[in-house]
Amino acid sequence: MLRHDMDPEPECLAAWVEHRLHESAVTGGPPRLYGLEFVDPGGFVDPDRPAGRLTFVVDGGDASALVLGRACAEAVGRFDAVALATTRWEPAGVPLPRPGGHPVRRRARVVTVVSDLGAATAVRFDHDPGHVVVSRGLPAGGIAGVQLAAVWSGRAA
Repeated sequence: MLRHDMDPEPECLAAWVEHRLHESAVTGGPPRLYGLEFVDPGGFVDPDRPAGRLTFVVDGGDASALVLGRACAEAVGRFDAVALATTRWEPAGVPLPRPGGHPVRRRARVVTVVSDLGAATAVRFDHDPGHVVVSRGLPAGGIAGVQLAAVWSGRAA
C-alpha cells in the first residue's frame, strides 16, 4: 500500500469501482469484498481510465460477517482502499405510495468504498442501469458499510 500526495476523492472511487463492476460479468450474488490499489490517483475522475487495480478478496452470505472477518482485516492493510459490493432491495422515490400503500422497492447494487479520505457509496438500480447515484459518506452503505469504515479506521497505520 502506497501513500500518495493526491489521493482520489471517495466519490470518484465509488463511481469508478461501480463502473468496473457494471462492466464485469459479476451481477448480483452474495456480498463481495474488493481491494483497490491506486495506479494513477488522478485518473479516478474518469471511470473509463485504468486508474487502479481492483482485486477480489472474498465473498460470503452475510455482509457484516464478511467485513468483520480475517480477510477484510488483512485487506485493509494491503490496499489503498477497500470496497464492499452488495445487492439488496432499496426503496424507489417514485412513484409515491398511495395512503395505506407500500413504497415501491427496486433491486440495487450498493458499492461502499472506504479510503484514507473517507467513504462514499454508489447505488445502481436494476430497472435503470444507466443511472448511478453516488454520495459521500455512508447514507446508503447500511450497517456493513459502517462496519467497513470502522475496520478501516482501526487499521495499523
